[in-house]
Amino acid sequence: MHGELTWGYLYRRFIPPLSTTHRVLVPDHMGFGKSETPRDREYSLRTHVDNLTRLIEALDPRNITLVMQDWGGLIGSAFTLRHPDRVRRLFLLNTLTGYGKTSAGSTPWFQFILKHNKAGTLGEVLGHLDVNILSMMKTQGLENLSTVDSHWFAAYGSAFPTKEACIGAIEFPLDALDRSVPQ
Repeated sequence: MHGELTWGYLYRRFIPPLSTTHRVLVPDHMGFGKSETPRDREYSLRTHVDNLTRLIEALDPRNITLVMQDWGGLIGSAFTLRHPDRVRRLFLLNTLTGYGKTSAGSTPWFQFILKHNKAGTLGEVLGHLDVNILSMMKTQGLENLSTVDSHWFAAYGSAFPTKEACIGAIEFPLDALDRSVPQ
């Protein structure tokens, strides 16, 4: 389960070796990667968990090991709480579980989101991820630039070819801000 601004491409090196002995499913969250980006849907934790639930119910895997990174931890742990009979293990990568009250300024990413949301510029900044994806990833803490090459840019930028395709990346963090910032 990937997080904000990434997609299944993040796991491209994990999948081949794991698939020799396990069934590997790598869904892209709505509005990210190869998934659709519908304009008439809500991009919230609840909706992403509902989407994951429908996928898992349709494919019917059992004894699931959820590998979760960033927002994937929140989505996967919420699914696990609803369906503990399906999940055997949780593997957490740079994430947390739960979705309680947090400080909006607790990470550089949320400081960035809060600042641009208050200024009314969030849609414009995150609406051009096709060209500024590296800058946004750096805001989230990307430090190992040795992995960044033309393939990386093409893969991550292709997930957000238009401003309309960036709606998930714009609205999903706003769900967390709505839950954590006093109105």
